[in-house]
Amino acid sequence: MEAFHFAMRVRAGCCALIYRKALKLSRTALGESAAGKVVNLLSNDVSRFDVASVFVHHMWVAPTTAVIVMYLLWKEADYCGLIGMIPIFLICPLQSYTGKLTSKYRRQTAYKTDQRVRLMDEIVAGIQVIKMYAWEKPFEKIIHYARKSEINVITKVSYLRGVFMSFNLFTTRVALLFTLLAMVLLKREITAAKVSTYLDNM
Repeated sequence: MEAFHFAMRVRAGCCALIYRKALKLSRTALGESAAGKVVNLLSNDVSRFDVASVFVHHMWVAPTTAVIVMYLLWKEADYCGLIGMIPIFLICPLQSYTGKLTSKYRRQTAYKTDQRVRLMDEIVAGIQVIKMYAWEKPFEKIIHYARKSEINVITKVSYLRGVFMSFNLFTTRVALLFTLLAMVLLKREITAAKVSTYLDNM
């Protein structure tokens, strides 16, 4: 809750900073900065602080949790518990790679969105000329192409996000499977109480 409150204050501060900067820009600078880019900054980009304020804590929570879980599994299942942790450490680099790809596509999405919004602003500003010369169809195709290009990047991000979220669901199950498989191969006793304890720890 405190993280969300902090992010909300940062977001509000950034919005106020962008607004004050826009008011101080000269006419030349305003001509170089598209209105769509500013709108995108205020409506979309600053909202990332809400997400970052929560997930940034996973940078220290995840290693700490991994150490605690390893200790508990070692205490309960000896080497079998450590074998169960192997899939988690194997998937970590893959998650890191998907995170880098998501960041790359996120920058592309922001760029495509800026282009589309700037194009829409220009069309709305010159709508009288477009209607007078009956240019609706050509400009409709331009907007359709810009939106399609943006959606292609968003689709890639959505697929990566789906893969990333699926890791959260099946990683602990795979770890439990490896632990129980190691216990079976090493001929250790398996009881419902032990399985419940392993599942709670993971």
